[in-house]
Amino acid sequence: AMAVPTLVLCALGFALGPRAPHGIRPASRRGELKMVDAAELKAAQDGAFALLQQGFTLTPREVDLPTWSAGGWSGAMQGLAGEPKIGWVTDATHQDSSGRSMGELTAWVAPTYAVPHLVLQHDLRPDGSVLINLDYVPRFDLCADTAYMEQYFVSQAGRLPEVLASVPGAAVAPPPGSVFARTVLSPGAVRFEAPAASLSGDQVRALYADHVQRWLGWWQTAAEVNRMQRGGIFARDSKMHRMRFRAYASDLQKAGVDCGNAELVAQGLVGPGDEQYVGQAS
Repeated sequence: AMAVPTLVLCALGFALGPRAPHGIRPASRRGELKMVDAAELKAAQDGAFALLQQGFTLTPREVDLPTWSAGGWSGAMQGLAGEPKIGWVTDATHQDSSGRSMGELTAWVAPTYAVPHLVLQHDLRPDGSVLINLDYVPRFDLCADTAYMEQYFVSQAGRLPEVLASVPGAAVAPPPGSVFARTVLSPGAVRFEAPAASLSGDQVRALYADHVQRWLGWWQTAAEVNRMQRGGIFARDSKMHRMRFRAYASDLQKAGVDCGNAELVAQGLVGPGDEQYVGQAS
């Protein structure tokens, strides 16, 4: 049989491979638990997006491929901005001909604020497993800025063990194959794999809502960073943007998407880049 192509979405911070999750045991089905499916995962993502819309005024921005189909893959995406605080929001879903279904909701913060970027992702695989990644991407080197680490990440250390304890058969997902993907993950990432049969749509919606509401809560006390810091934040974010674009484009091509479509999809997923920061970094 022909091998299912592996799509490694480095810019998302996790590898999407064809094999079953490591260390995951089939969970017993409880009568009240409904197996999570693609529709339930999309509903959870939509709920998280609605929370973002309640927190910020998001304005739709043009993307080259709001819907696309190439190389056995298809998807839909929308890009929005919430200036001056939110540089770019991506709300996207992807699926392939084997039945794999993926989704992502990301919010990338402008360099006028130091609040971490927001990441929510899922990958429902044909083998009946699901990978979920919930993260906040740091704006500074956490080893160099321990105060920033204390502010945003120390309190997150217990979240992954709590989730693993609450989902039968769940296990920590293996690290991504990409060096960049491993670098972008924070120490507080809630990144796990589980049988879809051990998760319900209500559980995923609760996980997503909690993740977004915590992030929105940080904005209640967030202050603009001083202009001396903005240049460094801008430079770091710009480099990350370019790396994410190259990773997306390359990995989409490896999955069978032609170069032209791969680059257009990648551009829509990561946003406009430096343009979103005009006048913000000086």
